[in-house]
Amino acid sequence: MRGMKGTGMITNGSLVTLASALVLALAGGQAQAAVLKVPADFATIQAAVDTAASGDTVKLKKKCVAPNTTCGPNGEYQEVVDIDKKITLNCNGAVLDGAVQGDASTATPSAHLGGPGINIMSDGDGTTVVNCTVQNFEGEGIEVDDADGVT
Repeated sequence: MRGMKGTGMITNGSLVTLASALVLALAGGQAQAAVLKVPADFATIQAAVDTAASGDTVKLKKKCVAPNTTCGPNGEYQEVVDIDKKITLNCNGAVLDGAVQGDASTATPSAHLGGPGINIMSDGDGTTVVNCTVQNFEGEGIEVDDADGVT
């Protein structure tokens, strides 16, 4: 290749360097999906969902634990969750329960959280909900509101 300087030829060494740079650039452009843990990283499911980026997983501990204020007396999660992006919600066998226990000291009966337990909105296309029990909400257990490809 002597005498080829300035002709625009790519040598084998340059080709390997160029290919390596291209692979690194492409790999750097692909973000790793995060796993956001409730309650280890976030006190509530909704806080984790709000923080999650599209493609992330929100994973619950099987039992809701104190001092999380959305925990029921038997370790159930007591909150309504709105999902507006493509995530995976892995309940890990946890229960989302809309039955809020009444106050025995004032004979206040149990009530139910309004709305669906999990509401997957239109921007939640492709959302996946795994291994969840959703019960005792005034609305649907899981409502899919104009989102496509939800499993």
